[in-house]
Amino acid sequence: MRTTIELKPEYREKLNALAVARGEKDFSGIINQAVADYLRQHDTKSRKSRLALMKQVRGMLSDKEAVNAKLLVRESRDS
Repeated sequence: MRTTIELKPEYREKLNALAVARGEKDFSGIINQAVADYLRQHDTKSRKSRLALMKQVRGMLSDKEAVNAKLLVRESRDS
């Protein structure tokens, strides 16, 4: 899929040079790799922060409250 992004001229020059060094005709592959790496890193950070939050709140709810919270989450996801 084609899209347009704004880049500083110096970034474009460096990306073009990298693409030529890799034997590619343009820097689309480099951009795709960078975006994939960024999203993977973001997902990892997000998972880690959710896990840290879960560890902080562990034990704050009674068993009954925890069961009710799970049911509410499940219902909201199903709708």
